[in-house]
Amino acid sequence: MALDTAEELLSIISMRLPGRGRGTAPIPDEIAIIPTAGFWIDTGANDSLVENDDLFTEAAGVISTESALTAINSTWQDASDESTWLEYTFEGEMQTDTISGEIGVSFLSQFPDSAVCYRLKAVDGGTFRITATGTSFPTGDLETGVEVQEGVWFLFKINLAKVQVEDQGGGIFFETVISAKVWPQGSTEPPDWQAVCQGSLQSGRVGVYAGS
Repeated sequence: MALDTAEELLSIISMRLPGRGRGTAPIPDEIAIIPTAGFWIDTGANDSLVENDDLFTEAAGVISTESALTAINSTWQDASDESTWLEYTFEGEMQTDTISGEIGVSFLSQFPDSAVCYRLKAVDGGTFRITATGTSFPTGDLETGVEVQEGVWFLFKINLAKVQVEDQGGGIFFETVISAKVWPQGSTEPPDWQAVCQGSLQSGRVGVYAGS
């Protein structure tokens, strides 16, 4: 299979924010992104697949939501063939003005076609951890040990590597090694991955996630 270069992949999914607010009122949940050629598809509460363009807004490099609904998603769509991505890094920053509820990013996502994905998220003031929706949880260490805080930007980095595995009967299958880390803006990036696990999902899109 062909493999896009890391530079090409990061130009698609790397997330960065030059500054927050820009003189506007605070937004409860914000996740920064600088996309290239593509668009966002918003889907409704409780991981619905029904499109609802009123849930998230994108402006000046920031995708955000003021919605009080539970488990809403926005998924990045472009012309890339994610099945050819053998290893890549999804990175960026996210922040919430309230720790009541959920905030996170999704990866290896099948939204909006199917309610299946992995997420790196924090719930009700807890730690950022890797979770699964619509599929079995990855095996391994899912916890970053980093607690979300109100009004603090957290940088994240998720590395996804498709690997070939041989089972006890000699059969060959593929899984994805997921490595993740999270740290507060202004602090030093941790040298080691905080969460490392293996999952059955092999390809998919990236997106953002929020819930009350």
